[in-house]
Amino acid sequence: MKFLWLCFILMGCQTHPATQKDCETLVDRLVDVELSNRGFNDPVLTQKKRSYFRMQFADEIAHCIGRPLYKNSLTCTKTAPSTEAIAHQCLHR
Repeated sequence: MKFLWLCFILMGCQTHPATQKDCETLVDRLVDVELSNRGFNDPVLTQKKRSYFRMQFADEIAHCIGRPLYKNSLTCTKTAPSTEAIAHQCLHR
């Protein structure tokens, strides 16, 4: 029983509640990766798509705020090569 409590405590130490900025950063990175994988590298288009998807997913961003986020998740997303890698390697463990 003590072992389970230790696991819960350690899991809590590895996460923090996601902020609005964290959630928006995740959406922005997903947009960046998707555009890059499709061959687009125009910064103006990227910014327009970021704004568009932030509006489209405003409810999801609001739901994301406060959810547990691993401390290295945002760092992981910066180097993830695909949206699948972000979802499976950076956000779910």
